[in-house]
Amino acid sequence: MGKLRLRWALLSRLERLIAIQVALFAIFGILSLTGISLYTYFELSSSLSAFLFKPWSLVTYAFLHHDLWHLIFNMLWLYYAGQFFLNFFDFERLFTLFLLGVVFAGLTYLAAYNVIPSFSTINSAMVGSSAGVMAVLIFMATYSPNQPIQLLFFRLKLWHLGVFFVLIDLLQLTSGVNFGGRLAHLTGAGIGFFSASQLLKGNDVTEGFQRLVSRLLN
Repeated sequence: MGKLRLRWALLSRLERLIAIQVALFAIFGILSLTGISLYTYFELSSSLSAFLFKPWSLVTYAFLHHDLWHLIFNMLWLYYAGQFFLNFFDFERLFTLFLLGVVFAGLTYLAAYNVIPSFSTINSAMVGSSAGVMAVLIFMATYSPNQPIQLLFFRLKLWHLGVFFVLIDLLQLTSGVNFGGRLAHLTGAGIGFFSASQLLKGNDVTEGFQRLVSRLLN
């Protein structure tokens, strides 16, 4: 136990955010193998009545993943984009942006499945931190678009990566595949773009949220 505490103390706050999601994936996965599934209490349901009975799911869904590859993909990009982010800003701003992407994506998801006629009869649920990750990534692609990145044999700029991910979601959104998830990704991207573009104009639209998040973290 002492070794675990020491390792936890040595982690950065970004690494702790990632470690929490990895630990939850392992815990929920082990419980599922024993026949105990807790996902239903924390995932975001498309049913408005179900959401009203568990409003915390608007945040908790982002800390859970059903699929290992989904978890690995999200955590790698959260770490990668987060390192760029922390070269300019503190963790409070990063976590605030992450949460705003998650919350607004969740609200968009709920609205889509309860307003659009073709989806209003579909019952589904969403988990995953993709919207929060997209908010951080697109924020940086907007704030520092010419930041060079090396992907295998290719040298790109950060804005190339941002455009690539947004285009993938737009194309898959029109196909109807994982409609709710893709819509959530794009909402997170929109939060990131809006926050960065306003900050470049001198308007810190997340300032009030940052103060709240800072108190919660402390």
